[in-house]
Amino acid sequence: MKKVILFLLTIILIPLIVNCTGRIEGYVSKSDERAAVEDVDVLDAVEVTLSPQDGSTAPPAERTNQSGYYVFEGLTPGYYDMTFTALNHGNVTSTFDNVEVEENLTTPVSIKMEILTSSSTVVSGTFSVEKSTIPITCDVSFEVFNDGDCPIYGIVVKVILYTDSAKNTAITTAYGSVEDTTIQPGSSSEGTIDDIDCGAQEPKAITCSIDSLSCPSAWSIHSQ
Repeated sequence: MKKVILFLLTIILIPLIVNCTGRIEGYVSKSDERAAVEDVDVLDAVEVTLSPQDGSTAPPAERTNQSGYYVFEGLTPGYYDMTFTALNHGNVTSTFDNVEVEENLTTPVSIKMEILTSSSTVVSGTFSVEKSTIPITCDVSFEVFNDGDCPIYGIVVKVILYTDSAKNTAITTAYGSVEDTTIQPGSSSEGTIDDIDCGAQEPKAITCSIDSLSCPSAWSIHSQ
């Protein structure tokens, strides 16, 4: 009789244990096009993260696939805050708060986003020897031109000084920012890095490149 009771309890409890979670799924697509933001190159994916409002451990982040689709499964019922990050598109982020996950149900959350392209070019980079005695120090000047279609900000310029004009051997690397907080399309901004320590080697060449930047984008969010 005890075995029968245990068997019946098992049949009753197993579904309750297994099916007590919920799901969130959806698509990420471009706002002006039907095509999804594809995960052809994983760096171009849109990363989706969840933050449980009750302070419990967040599930691992997910990324959209080639169809722009993502899914979170096995979620504890409750409320979550969501963050969408467009990797390799200036890491533009959008948040979607108070998403409710219910037991045995799927909550659809899809977003449409406008990806504005922006490329920036360091159009000039020059250096001058500030102190010729060891340790040799140098000053660097550079200019960043925004030839994209949206403002750029959070700009970090990477400067490398070399011992030879062929740029085979690097002396040191330094980082600097432009004077203007934001560079509008078609505009430029200058920046300087002073007193770069070159040790005992006098630089003969320089390269300047963008190490990082951000580009704002307009987002709209809707549930399906």
